[in-house]
Amino acid sequence: MYNIAGINYRLILRFLSVALFILAGITMITGIVGVLYNEKDYVYFFVYTVFLIIAAILLIVFIPLKGQKSINIRDSFLIILFLWIILPVLGMLPFLIISPINNITDALFESFAGFTTTGFSTLTEYENVSKSIIFWRAIIQWLGGMGILILIIAIIPFFGRGNVKIFFSDLQDVEFSPLHQRIGKTAKSLWYIYIIYSVFGIIALYIAGQDIFDSVIYSFAAISTGGGVPVNGNLTHLSFEVKTVIMVLMLVAGANYFFLFKSVRKFKIIKSEEINVYFLILIISFVLIAVAGILNIGYSNTLLFESLFNTVSFVSTTGFYSAEVFTTKILFIWVVLFFLLFIGSSTGSSGGGINVYRIIVLAKMVINYIKELLHPNLLNTIKLDKKPVSFKIIHSIIGFFVLYMLIFIVGAFILTIFGYNMENAFSLCAASLSNTGPGVFLLDEYFCISDINIGAKYTVMFLMIIGRVELFPILIVFSKVFWKR
Repeated sequence: MYNIAGINYRLILRFLSVALFILAGITMITGIVGVLYNEKDYVYFFVYTVFLIIAAILLIVFIPLKGQKSINIRDSFLIILFLWIILPVLGMLPFLIISPINNITDALFESFAGFTTTGFSTLTEYENVSKSIIFWRAIIQWLGGMGILILIIAIIPFFGRGNVKIFFSDLQDVEFSPLHQRIGKTAKSLWYIYIIYSVFGIIALYIAGQDIFDSVIYSFAAISTGGGVPVNGNLTHLSFEVKTVIMVLMLVAGANYFFLFKSVRKFKIIKSEEINVYFLILIISFVLIAVAGILNIGYSNTLLFESLFNTVSFVSTTGFYSAEVFTTKILFIWVVLFFLLFIGSSTGSSGGGINVYRIIVLAKMVINYIKELLHPNLLNTIKLDKKPVSFKIIHSIIGFFVLYMLIFIVGAFILTIFGYNMENAFSLCAASLSNTGPGVFLLDEYFCISDINIGAKYTVMFLMIIGRVELFPILIVFSKVFWKR
């Protein structure tokens, strides 16, 4: 019963039980926040904590592990999709019961936007929203930033066996030696770095003038590249100092965590072609946007700063924006930011998009193709950091890129069926697929997520999951081959 088509369902349910314990942990923390702010919501969160713990214990007791205990490839892909769907479903209950949201669709939307670090929100009147709900929204996106599966691998040594490297789904195209050699240790290192940067962000924001609650909320939103805060991404009202700290956090969050891990471990800056290109894309985009703004609006320090802030936000796929004088009514600026949604952040970061690593490989493929046209007998090998990229990785990148663009076109087309014009459909689809979220409000200031119809909301939810989990795990699980022995 628990091993169909070569899939170990007992093992998958064990992952679920551990995930439930983790979810219970952040639920309890949220309840404590409610107590600290004298809100009645804490009772619900504590009751929900007990419910999750009991459910996890029942799974462990009544469905114990037997037989094969290592994780095969099918188990890995199914676990990825299963947990990324079941956790947002469980996470929607606080929104449905406590917040002003009064329907399942909006509660699901809020939860999926949180866990996938997309940052969209159907909540608008935050004066009627309790701090515990705001904190819940922040902590689920923080958890989703690094990923609950990597956290499970980090805290449970047993889950470091088998094909768990697939759980680093957005890293699987890169041969990181520490990842392939000591997966459990690598997962712990990633989470240590993630927590350290989060704490650093909280302290820095507090020093910059934020109160402790807002410091936590904004740090979680920036370091996870989630962008989900009570102002729906619009940080125009914040001080220069606070926005500067947030910009630094976004910049770090969009970088390669393995690069940061190696640099910290060896106490020196490790050279990385991907990091160089990441900063090059950021600098070129900033210069183009700033020049376009100056030519159309005129020079000001505010325009220069906001050009940099918004560029970093879009490159890291966080979705924050500042628009005191900055505007996307200038078509050139709109186009640059729109394309940044596709490029996305670095591999191994908490950001989304196609990612810089794939962009580099695709660009080198084009260059090599041009050289081979001019010199037919010339054989060029694509290299990254002086190491050859295997044909297997190249093929997977080509497949990913084609599928990504196809899903974008189909997703935008579906959104037009629900009444959106082409510009809005493209913006919303790109922001959802890249998990940038609130950035769509900068591209279209009149856009309102709470007003989109139910069909569009479920379409956006599907795009958010695809963008966070990546394409291949979803396609593989829904293929006929997957379910055959």
